[in-house]
Amino acid sequence: MNQDVVLEFIRQVFKKEEEARRNAKDVYLGGNCGNLFRLLKSEFPEAIAYHVKFKRGHIVTLIQDKFYDINGVFDPNEILGYEWQEYMSEATEYDIVRCSDNYGKPGFRGYVEPTPTRAEKLKRFFASVKQNVQNIFNVE
Repeated sequence: MNQDVVLEFIRQVFKKEEEARRNAKDVYLGGNCGNLFRLLKSEFPEAIAYHVKFKRGHIVTLIQDKFYDINGVFDPNEILGYEWQEYMSEATEYDIVRCSDNYGKPGFRGYVEPTPTRAEKLKRFFASVKQNVQNIFNVE
């Protein structure tokens, strides 16, 4: 098996239309990279997950001698620099779980701030009025 086989499989994950490609990239780069590893592992049993230790973490997949994520080949020298081994290690199950199923959660892509209720808006308004009155009159 060579790199082209793996790249073709990744392309098939979001083959359809441009919108589907954007959505797949957004999902797999926005908190679900661990699930992409699982998908690749099901197709390529020799796949090994690696944890990239930056920001919230990222799972990339080692197949033979190449790393992959939803963008295709993940080149750690290009992304992390020549001392990339300091920032990557073989992932534990905990790492994989931590980097899965987060899309749409606070702090990850796809998160939509809930619309506050009228009661919450009024509560914030009166709290700010109280704070302003305290600031103006130096009242605690």
